[in-house]
Amino acid sequence: MPPAVAEALTERQKEITEVLQAKEDQAREMASTRATLTSQAKSPKTQLLAGTLAETIAASSRWAPNASSVDIEELKRESASIKRAALIRDLELRLLYVSITLFFFWYLIAQFSVPKI
Repeated sequence: MPPAVAEALTERQKEITEVLQAKEDQAREMASTRATLTSQAKSPKTQLLAGTLAETIAASSRWAPNASSVDIEELKRESASIKRAALIRDLELRLLYVSITLFFFWYLIAQFSVPKI
């Protein structure tokens, strides 16, 4: 590729990069402005700090569904069945490993055993 063409391509690539960066910055500013306006419009009655326990409790009480004792029991049963299935899967894999190992040793013994005369 001629040097003039390579230089023109790199120049154009720099221009495109600058345009994309400007658009990204503009989009970030717009999102930031919208978030600020939204948070000001829906300001809580009490002051909450972002990422605190108070904020989490307030959000949970507002948006999370209340779990009944039936739901809690169902979750406990589901958790127990998942643990049981994982244990069974683990034991099956161990059994498979042992059976393959025994078969391999049996095969080696059969291959290298001295035939009786």
